Amino acid sequence: MTLLALFAHRSKTDPWWDLEGVAARRHRVRRQAVTAAAFLAAEVACGLTLAVWVARLVPDLPRLLG
Repeated sequence: MTLLALFAHRSKTDPWWDLEGVAARRHRVRRQAVTAAAFLAAEVACGLTLAVWVARLVPDLPRLLG
C-alpha cells in the first residue's frame, strides 16, 4: 500500500485523522514504515536461511535417501 493510498484510506475511515496533528500522523506513518521494513527483513532472512539449507542438503540427498 503506497503512502498516498494509506492517507486516503485513513482519512476515510478515521474521523479523528485531521484533528490529531501533524506529529501524530507522522509518528503513525513512521511506525508503519519501520514495521514494514522489519517484516521485509525477516522475510529475506528466512528466505536466505531456507536457500542455504537447500543448498547444503541437495548434494547429500542421494546419500541421505539411499
